[in-house]
Amino acid sequence: MAYRNEGKIILTSKKLTDISLLPIVKKECRPLYFKYRNFEYVETSRGCPVKCPYCVESRLFSRVRFKPATNVLEEMQFHHGHKKKRITFVDSNFSLSENHVKNICELIKKEDIDFKTIFVQMHVDYTTLEMLKTMKNKGFYLSFGIESLSEDVLRNINKTSNPANYIKKCIRLLKFCKKLNLPVQSNYIVPLPGIKVYKIIKEIKLLQKISTVALSFLTPYPGTPLWEKYKDEIKNFDLNTFDCEHVILRNGMKDEVLRYIIRSSYSKWHLKNLIKVFKLFVP
Repeated sequence: MAYRNEGKIILTSKKLTDISLLPIVKKECRPLYFKYRNFEYVETSRGCPVKCPYCVESRLFSRVRFKPATNVLEEMQFHHGHKKKRITFVDSNFSLSENHVKNICELIKKEDIDFKTIFVQMHVDYTTLEMLKTMKNKGFYLSFGIESLSEDVLRNINKTSNPANYIKKCIRLLKFCKKLNLPVQSNYIVPLPGIKVYKIIKEIKLLQKISTVALSFLTPYPGTPLWEKYKDEIKNFDLNTFDCEHVILRNGMKDEVLRYIIRSSYSKWHLKNLIKVFKLFVP
């Protein structure tokens, strides 16, 4: 457990086992700019059992913990009362528990909480069709960490225990979201090792037919297996660039190849609006 006291960061040996004890951060404790933005962040769970080699979540939190749905509701009502229009659930995997999702959705419907968007991150293996039905018409915008549609790549990054079924389920879930008019985004990582450029383009084009696609650059966060594997190849250690928007690892891909992937993945309109998002050159 850590906290700041008179400008100093104090580290203790205490561990917070019950995240329901965390209070809502009142607006007077926040920087001034928080007052003027129209969105907020809410945590409904902490931790993830999936140990992807590029992700820090399972390294930071050894086990999964859930906030009671009533606590989540209270925090949402607090932000709604302060005129926030959008909410992001910062859980790395909101779909971990179907009961947890169901309880939150029931309270959203019962209390008639109306946000323009509730952005959530989902994992294909944990998501069911019934879960998607429950989330319909509640303001949810789903983001699936697809990462790849290649069996060898999925196996190498420990994304799933059954790559073949995972790929089939990806397509089925995305199509079902489209049928439900449930906004959905597919996250795709480049450049993952072991995949050719033509196949990357082919997979992205397939995903674009049934969802929005967001590209992320492979980032080896310190403390992860990916960091241990590639740390000797990293030339820039400015952690401000470790945001999945800068190119840290190229895996043999030249800058022009990465630019080609980006151009092939977005329309001219999207490219114009994504100029500030994808910073291809690392200082």
